[in-house]
Amino acid sequence: MQTELDGRVVGYAATPTGGRQLLLARPDGLEWFELPAVPTVRVSVDFTLRGRVEGASSGAVSLYEEQAGQPRRLVGEFPLDAQGLFDATAPLAPGFSFRVVYVDPATGVPYARLLR
Repeated sequence: MQTELDGRVVGYAATPTGGRQLLLARPDGLEWFELPAVPTVRVSVDFTLRGRVEGASSGAVSLYEEQAGQPRRLVGEFPLDAQGLFDATAPLAPGFSFRVVYVDPATGVPYARLLR
């Protein structure tokens, strides 16, 4: 499984110490992040909207519904358990895509997974 981010990667570079510099284009503009290493957090989710954030043991995910040409809408926030598992089951509107987003509290990097 690949690492996905909530935004378009417009810059990515290694640093001399093994870290990474990351520049994302997000709905509110450009955001820059400095990571101590290669990003390893991964969000997985199935079509029942249950999933896991690999590399996390606390926090929450945000569930958004999206439709082309429209601003996305927050459906809700769902806590992670100690194993990084979440249950984001919620009433879903047909014809939308759904994005689960986890923001790493240590780096602020928004990791995501899109369901179409």
